[in-house]
Amino acid sequence: MKNKLKYLICLLALILLSACGGVVKTDMSFDDSFSGSRVMTYTISNADYTSYVQKDLATV
Repeated sequence: MKNKLKYLICLLALILLSACGGVVKTDMSFDDSFSGSRVMTYTISNADYTSYVQKDLATV
C-alpha cells in the first residue's frame, strides 16, 4: 500500500512539474533475467525556476 502511495505521489508531482515547463526524461534498462533499473530525471530552466520561486537558482 505504501509503495502505491509513493508511486502515486511521484507521478502526480511529475505531472504537475512538467506543466511548469520542465522536461521529464526516463531511462530504463534491464538484463536477461528482467532485473534492472529506471532513472527519472526532471530538468527545468533557470528562467522558469525564477519565475515560479522568485529566487535565483544559485542562491538555493
